[in-house]
Amino acid sequence: MAVHAGLLRHGLVWLVLALLLTMAGLGLAQQQRNQLYEEARRQAETELHLIQTVVQGALQSGDYNEVQPFLDQWGNSKGDVVLLRITSASGSVMAIYKRVFEVESPLRLNSEFLYSYRGKAQLMMVKDLAQMDSKVRVVFLQFIAMESIILLAFAFILHQNYKRRLEADLLEERTGRLDEANQRLQWEVLERQRAERRLRRAHRYQSAVNTLLQSLLESNTAEQQMMLALQLLSAFPEQKDRLQAALFIQEPDGQHYVLGAQVGLADVQKMLYTRIPANRALCHTAVVSRKLTLINVEGGNNEAMEHMLPSPFPHGAYCVPILLRRRPFGAITLLLGSSYVSDQEAEEFLEAVANSLAGLIDRRESEEAVKRHQAEVERLNTDLELRVRHAVNENRHKDMVMMRQSRMAAMGEMVGNIAHQWRQPLNALALNLTNVEDAFTYNELDAKTMNEQMEKARRLIRQMSTTIDDFRNFFRPDKQRVRFELGQTVREALELVSASFSHYQIALTYQPSSEDLWAYGYPNETVQVLMIILNNAKDAIQELGLTDGKVEVNLSESGRMAVIAIRDNGIGIPDEILDRLFDPFFTTKTERQGTGIGLYMAKMIVEDSMEGQIQAESSSEGACFYVKLPLAVEV
Repeated sequence: MAVHAGLLRHGLVWLVLALLLTMAGLGLAQQQRNQLYEEARRQAETELHLIQTVVQGALQSGDYNEVQPFLDQWGNSKGDVVLLRITSASGSVMAIYKRVFEVESPLRLNSEFLYSYRGKAQLMMVKDLAQMDSKVRVVFLQFIAMESIILLAFAFILHQNYKRRLEADLLEERTGRLDEANQRLQWEVLERQRAERRLRRAHRYQSAVNTLLQSLLESNTAEQQMMLALQLLSAFPEQKDRLQAALFIQEPDGQHYVLGAQVGLADVQKMLYTRIPANRALCHTAVVSRKLTLINVEGGNNEAMEHMLPSPFPHGAYCVPILLRRRPFGAITLLLGSSYVSDQEAEEFLEAVANSLAGLIDRRESEEAVKRHQAEVERLNTDLELRVRHAVNENRHKDMVMMRQSRMAAMGEMVGNIAHQWRQPLNALALNLTNVEDAFTYNELDAKTMNEQMEKARRLIRQMSTTIDDFRNFFRPDKQRVRFELGQTVREALELVSASFSHYQIALTYQPSSEDLWAYGYPNETVQVLMIILNNAKDAIQELGLTDGKVEVNLSESGRMAVIAIRDNGIGIPDEILDRLFDPFFTTKTERQGTGIGLYMAKMIVEDSMEGQIQAESSSEGACFYVKLPLAVEV
């Protein structure tokens, strides 16, 4: 019993000692565990940063397939790593490494990083600190070394088992990913092949359209361009070996279609399709709707199609309208092969060919219209040139007639002025002859009397001769422009009309300029202009019946112009005819009094020959004419 008690006591002591040792070992183990845990955490953070750097670089460079093998290699090389997982911002798993066993002392670390301008991922690592705890237990559990060895062996066995299972899962996961990558690669290859086929077809379509557009640069007829458009339809799917197409043009009345061009049709078909009624034309529906139409006759009730031309049997046809500025021109009919399947790109190609051809035809019609217009313009220009030449000749003839009429009118005025100028000398000469006759009758005629009377007669004859010279100079046209003094020219004009004005009791006054004013031009024509205006002033005063008529002539300088102002107190000029005063053949006088060309000729002389200006104004006190001539440069 004592043995048992001692044994029990020793056992209790051993138990207490074991408990004390255990507690001390636990304390030491806990302290060492904390130190080791902190070191393990710092190491784990370092490892997490390295893993993040490698993974981030792989994702940024697009090497997504390199991430998983790296995680596996890292996890396998680190015995304490339980989980490595990379997830995207949306929560999907991008890569994972995992050990399948229970974790006694897990250490979890997380890190977020960016791998593109908007791609964000999270890296999670879980480590098991059980091995660290086992090292702590060795300090105070050496007395149970066998149990520890067994536990460690058992743990090793479990670890190996878990490792094999993990490797098996990893292998299965990799196999699944390889299968998925293989399927994705096969799909990408098929998509690329389809894209290459679409690209080759689009290139073939574009080349055909470009060829048609390039024909615009060549001197092709409309028929050649339509034939070229049909030939380019060989780029259409399944039409290279058996192309059958026709282009029909709608007649202006819209009741028939005529065959404009064809490719691949038999001679019988050509004759049959030469001219088709609209109700039997296969393309008429497309032309009316102005849309591309696909006619499919396979597997349907096609009684309505049996009488259509061209016949769409046995596989169907495409009808594409040709519109010129929204106006129907015709349509392209393409007979389809047996293996054709509806394709949007092919339909767009047909519409592009039709639209391009419409543009070419429209441009050719526009060019022909321009040529016709140019020919018409040239014809009209030729006719216009003939008419202008004829009109110019008529105007020249009229001008010559006007000049002759003006000259005759001026001569008539001059004859009247000559009569007035000669009347007084002739009366004096007649009186002189009467005196000689009386002196001879009464024997009073001596040598002195005879000499005095003869001298008076000679003086009167010289005065009449001078008058003749003045009027002769007036009618002599100037052949070249000369520099002349305007004051002298004005006085010559006043001298020519002074006798006529005196006869009608019209006061004629002249106010010269303070200094000589010189002009460059034709002095005789200038005298003629002044006489035309002076005679019109005389007529205006006579028409009013004034007994105190007066005409004032003033010569002055304004700027670089010499201004001759002729003012009268006649009836004036009505406002409604003031603007027409200088028009040819316009006159307010009777036909016997005036021709209507005097002021017109005056305007031509002043403005065309002398580069001056002639103006008129009127008021209740009479009319005033201004003749402005540029001053000559001083020599």
